[in-house]
Amino acid sequence: MLAYGTVKNFILKHLPNPETLKKNKSLRFLGKKILDKSLWHLNRQTTSKAVFIGLFSAFTPIPFQMIVSALFAIYLRANIPIAVALVWITNPLTIPFVFYSTYRLGCFLLNISPNGDPFTVSLEWLTATLSFIWLPLYFGSFVFAVFISTIGYFATNYFWRRATKKKWMLRHKK
Repeated sequence: MLAYGTVKNFILKHLPNPETLKKNKSLRFLGKKILDKSLWHLNRQTTSKAVFIGLFSAFTPIPFQMIVSALFAIYLRANIPIAVALVWITNPLTIPFVFYSTYRLGCFLLNISPNGDPFTVSLEWLTATLSFIWLPLYFGSFVFAVFISTIGYFATNYFWRRATKKKWMLRHKK
């Protein structure tokens, strides 16, 4: 398991420079909000909120998940890099499995029998069956996203506090 300081140092090392952000034309519509230091600072509150936002966005079948995650991070004053990075839990390799699972969860929770068409990973299958699967897919995704992101939020809080307490105890021993 990685130590708390190691993870934090790794993240801080790979954060973008504020000057780079100022020069980025695609981020200008956000104005000075994007340069707010609290959005780039790692502390328990900003990180926990970012984990919630990132996981929720990752498990919600919406387009432009990274942009949505970044906008919510700005609005809720969470750490932007973590919120955006967690969206990549659902990537081209995992999306079919994740959203098929959330579709099945939605069918179960809504007491709907799953679509009888064989599942294939293709755009043709998706467009042909979207009118039948959208309700269980979105409902199952929403339930799963709320569940997982809430666990992520509280787990981040717990482990952060635990690491901080351990650090303090080691300091007192010295």
